[in-house]
Amino acid sequence: MTDPALLEKQIARNLRSLYFTRAFVQFVWAGLILLFVPLRPDLAIFLLVFYPLFDAACSLYDMNRNSQAANGAKPTQYINAAIGGVTAFALTILPGESPLPAIFVFGAWALAAGALQIAVGIARRKYLGGQWAMVLSGLQSALAGTVLIIHSFSNKAQVKDLGVYAIGGAVYFMIAGLLLLRRRRKANIHAVVK
Repeated sequence: MTDPALLEKQIARNLRSLYFTRAFVQFVWAGLILLFVPLRPDLAIFLLVFYPLFDAACSLYDMNRNSQAANGAKPTQYINAAIGGVTAFALTILPGESPLPAIFVFGAWALAAGALQIAVGIARRKYLGGQWAMVLSGLQSALAGTVLIIHSFSNKAQVKDLGVYAIGGAVYFMIAGLLLLRRRRKANIHAVVK
């Protein structure tokens, strides 16, 4: 049998690493979108396909590495990974005359992924505590997705708007990683004091 405290530390370490990796990749992705897409629109489709695939891969990695912390979130993570894969496929087959259909699809994915992230954050809260940054990140994703969908119908959306979306998500992942780091340090201090 595994020691629950040791298991919790391992899960927190896995999540911290995942959150920092996601934040880094999202910052880089946002930079590429903001800097290069206006100059190289052909790069946009690659970046648009990469983002939901990366999110799907992170969900699968998280689910497999942290199955003890799933606490009812496992089906949600499977659904998120499937939606990410379907979204990436849809983005590759869209006609390229206008970016608006791609922004609509990306927005629909962001809305769905955000709702699922809220569910995972709430389910994990009982096991790991905190998780408010993950819930807020999911809320931000769902709201941003809704705005992207609405703007895609009114011709106001631009591919560079997705960079701003990614920065917001990266900030929340960074905060979530820092909260887990802070929690670990507090636990270590308490262990030394005892």
